[in-house]
Parts: sequence; C-alpha cells; structure tokens
Amino acid sequence: MQRNSLMFLIMALMAAFLLAGCSTPGEPEELVYGGNVQADDDDDPYVPLITEGVDVGNEAPDFTLADTYGDDVVLSTLRGKPVLLYFWATGCVYCEEQHPRMQDFHETYGDSLSVISVNIGDDPDLINAYMGENGLTFPCLVADAAMQAAYEANSVPLALVLDAEGLVTFNNHPGYLTETQLQEEF
Repeated sequence: MQRNSLMFLIMALMAAFLLAGCSTPGEPEELVYGGNVQADDDDDPYVPLITEGVDVGNEAPDFTLADTYGDDVVLSTLRGKPVLLYFWATGCVYCEEQHPRMQDFHETYGDSLSVISVNIGDDPDLINAYMGENGLTFPCLVADAAMQAAYEANSVPLALVLDAEGLVTFNNHPGYLTETQLQEEF
C-alpha cells in the first residue's frame, strides 16, 4: 500500500515538473529596485527585499572611522558633494559582483561624488590585499560596532547615497545601485 502511494507521489511530481517546463512564458515582469522601476538595459539580477539603516530623507549619522591605513575619516567633513557609502565584506559573493560597479562610479564620478566603502568584519591588511588584487582604488574604512549599529548595517552589500548636505537620498540592500539611479540621486 505504501509503495503504491509513493509511486503515485513520484508520478504526480514528475507530471508537475513536465507541465511547468512546457508552459508558455508570459509578459516579462517589471523589476523594481529601491522603489524605482529598473531600466531594461540594466541586467543585474538582484531584487532587494529589505531596506536597512537610515531612512531616506534623514540625516546620515556622523562618524569618525579609520581607513585601512589608519587615517581617520570624518563623514561630516565630506559635505559639499554627494557621498556614496558602500558597506561590504571580503567573503561576500554579492559584494564581489558589485565591486566593478563601485569602481566605475569612483572612476567616473570621483570629482563630483565621494565613493567611500566601509568594510565590516575584516582586518585592514586583508582588506588592502583584497582591494589590490581586485584593482579597487576607492577609499575603504573599517567599520566599528557603533557605526555599524547606527546604520543598521547588519548585512552586506548595502549602499547609501547622501546628498551634499548629508541627507540620505538612497538606501538599498543588497547594495544594488545602477548608474541611472546614481545619476538621479545626485
């Protein structure tokens, strides 16, 4: 009796898989990232499910953090031009996929936008080695517990855009930010 039930279940599952594989595709779904409809020419597969950290429209919490060379950086001293804060970690596969985009932003908009990465959980020597191996030239700060808590940076990648006055204009997990969105934000 149990054998017949098991055979019926297996056959039903096989039929379901066959039917699913033979379905006709419908209209492509509209992808939405951070409340914005994604342009068709951007083919990044990420669909953010969670928005973390400081709410859009609020002032970003000020911080003083050491970069990977031990020099202090104070967020409020960067006012006067927009800032892209990018939280990441060396063991994060999704971060690794986003690094080329962040590097492009740094190279393309570096005169009008400060790209500041914030590493969570890694040793500065490891970070410097990783960045060198991957051709990353944007500055990298090392997060402390207070900064991580203030930004609710509990998962990476996480990207925030601050306007020239320090207000958050974009806050998105998993750190997906297209060039179109970046241009719209500043």
